[in-house]
Amino acid sequence: MSLLEADHLAKTKPAQANERELLPGIFLMINSLETGGSERQFAAVASSINRKIFRPYLGCIHQRGTFLGELGEIPQFRLGGSLYGMQSWRSRIRLARHLRKCDIAIAHAFDFYTNLTLIPAARLAGVPVVIGSQRQLGDLLTPSQWRAQAAVLRWCDSVVCNSRAAAQRLIEHGKAEVAMRAVLAALQKEGLVPKRSKQRLDSTHVLGAVARLSALECVRETLALALEELKPKLAIEQRPEFWELLWERYVESKLDYKSSEETLQAKRRQAGNDCLRLLQWLEPCASELRQCKQVSLLREVFAQQFVVEADGKIEPVKVHATGVVQNPHDPQAEWSAKGRGKHKKEWVGYKVQLAETVPQEEGQIGFITSVVTQRASESDDPGLEVTLAKQEQMGLERPSEMYVDGAYISAGTITEAKEQGWNLMGPAQPSAARAGLDKAYRIETFDISITERKAICPEGESSTQCSELTEQKSGKVTYRFEFGRQCRDCPARRLCVPKDQPHRTIVVGALHEVLQQRRREQQSPAFKLQMQQRNGIEGSISELVRGHGLRRARYRGFAKVDLQNQLVAASCNIKRWLQKLIKTTL
Repeated sequence: MSLLEADHLAKTKPAQANERELLPGIFLMINSLETGGSERQFAAVASSINRKIFRPYLGCIHQRGTFLGELGEIPQFRLGGSLYGMQSWRSRIRLARHLRKCDIAIAHAFDFYTNLTLIPAARLAGVPVVIGSQRQLGDLLTPSQWRAQAAVLRWCDSVVCNSRAAAQRLIEHGKAEVAMRAVLAALQKEGLVPKRSKQRLDSTHVLGAVARLSALECVRETLALALEELKPKLAIEQRPEFWELLWERYVESKLDYKSSEETLQAKRRQAGNDCLRLLQWLEPCASELRQCKQVSLLREVFAQQFVVEADGKIEPVKVHATGVVQNPHDPQAEWSAKGRGKHKKEWVGYKVQLAETVPQEEGQIGFITSVVTQRASESDDPGLEVTLAKQEQMGLERPSEMYVDGAYISAGTITEAKEQGWNLMGPAQPSAARAGLDKAYRIETFDISITERKAICPEGESSTQCSELTEQKSGKVTYRFEFGRQCRDCPARRLCVPKDQPHRTIVVGALHEVLQQRRREQQSPAFKLQMQQRNGIEGSISELVRGHGLRRARYRGFAKVDLQNQLVAASCNIKRWLQKLIKTTL
């Protein structure tokens, strides 16, 4: 090396050292470097830190483990025999001095023991940003350890959580809506979401985190799960004589999808017989075996998929009821379909009702007011009432106007809304089509007056008789209007009167006049212009689906899917709030 090069190196080294000292220091701490999920994440984060942005420092409580060789020498801060003993506090004080000496700006603890060690030390050292970790459910901690960790985590600026652990904890404590409630309360406080406002409502489907199985696949998979659940609970000598046969048939073997239809039907009956055989064997067993989660599910699936005839023969059901189990890995995910023809959509999963405020001026932003998760087979009609009830729980009043599509509109919902002092705005659906009848002679083309007990057909003829009918079981009241002799020679008879009837009859509900009035209103330009305020909900659903992953469930089970939907809505509201603040600032 020349003298010139040596002189240049001597001048640049202090400059580089000074530049490094200006970078913020980050300190990561783990209990040990053994093989595990937290340890693997610790090693990955430590290796990926950009040295041009941060000055990384590492620490541990026990200097051992396979990852130690990968990361090199790491300072050790042993706690001694007790987390709360004198040796532990000496280690915390020594750690605080180390943090202050290294001028640490960010301190991150990775597990329970480092939470209780690093967080107090970091606060003692005056570290600006302290991050804790909640990486397990806490079922391995004693109550006193859980309380100690909860107290220490309150000193953190942020807490990194295992998403599944956090989800389970929120669900167990009935806090699935905590984020949505907090965000909505803040928006109300800022005057961005009034207690009473115009809103719009629509629904969309959520795909479950499971595949749609055939009836045979569902039975086989359920039986396999039941066998796997029972295996550790039964000693070899306690198992039935057919155990090995069922284990080889359903756990170790896979279904050949290329088999003929006859073979698959035979396998379906075989699976039904095997289900019944196992369930009958379990009947005299202890309740902890009979009431196992997967065994109970097997009993439910068997009842849904098979019928035991009088002679004891098992036959598969031909038509499945609504809401049957589609996949045993998520029994609450149901099959449903909407639309017809090429527009028909089928899915296994859930359904979500989404409501948001209607911006009063162009350029304003609406905010989501409620998210309601439903079973996939549930209709939109009850979804309206559940949405209003959820909003009431959130501290909102009934909307002044609610814009919806035809699936939410009925004579009953329109009347109930008016009685409660708000308007339900949406088009009424046409009456059901009848075979052989022209569209121009459907019920909505008749002028019907329940009050006067009179109906006038499109040809101007009046009904000759009106009868009030009351169902004994439900108490539901309907009215039947009949047209007599005038139908015989009517030129429109072929288009209006069914072939098997002498004259036209019409049956309508007690609130038909409300529905009739809405069908007339929706033809006016003013109504169509007003209904344009509903269109924005389609864009909001698209935003949630494309930008926040609403379409696909990340978890299995109704409660977890509902939690996901609540968090998606809360995050969307936060994003919209930030967008509004940016626009206001600019």
